[in-house]
Amino acid sequence: MPVLSIVIPALLWTLEGPGAVPLAAVAPEPVRVVAQRAEQPSGQTRTAEAPARPERPPVYVPARRGAPERRVPAAVRGGSPPATPVALAPGHVSDTLLAQPELLWHLDVLPREARRVLFILNRGDRIDPVAEIDLGEPARAGVQWVRLADLGVSLELGVEYEWIVVLLDGSDLLDVGTDDPTTRGWIERVTPPPGLAEGASVGELAGRGLWYDALAHTQREIESGPRSELFRSYRAGLLEQGEVELADVEE
Repeated sequence: MPVLSIVIPALLWTLEGPGAVPLAAVAPEPVRVVAQRAEQPSGQTRTAEAPARPERPPVYVPARRGAPERRVPAAVRGGSPPATPVALAPGHVSDTLLAQPELLWHLDVLPREARRVLFILNRGDRIDPVAEIDLGEPARAGVQWVRLADLGVSLELGVEYEWIVVLLDGSDLLDVGTDDPTTRGWIERVTPPPGLAEGASVGELAGRGLWYDALAHTQREIESGPRSELFRSYRAGLLEQGEVELADVEE
């Protein structure tokens, strides 16, 4: 235990004679004043806690400025409006760091008639599709996942791909009609940009043009994280910045 000692000399003065004379010989022992420093409880150390840095709302910055718009409106059958799929992606090629990214699309309502979901992946430098996969009937409306890892499909580095979701009117996957509701997006796998750390935030990913990684991160937080309301606002901001035309997002 640290001890602080202060020595106070004491002198006695005689009161006899014409003047006062100090009597050093009879001076008492020095008086010690001890001050004790408060101790921390055992096992604890006082440390300065840095305040948590709030995450800023993401701002999407396309990696390819001035890229041409490629968005194609979903097909609409005559009569009563069908269920409408919407790719949650900008109308231009957007980036991912992953060989097997997670793609997101939205279904406003369940189809009144039985429809199967067909997923198609095309390479920009080939005629034949890379994949045509039957995803079955949608179980619910709202945000839908297409996880390429589950489908055994991978993207090559530096290649542009077009991905398509079709609501098929029938079970024949080869019979895709022009009036079957369809949506599409464009994606390219890129190398990590300089300075981007592992475990980057949604804002950092979006700011580097990594749309798919930022949106998938956001959606995972909405579905399983304690900050779902915050990330819903992030998702709304990203969709607006990506000019994704979606009146309301069903969960």
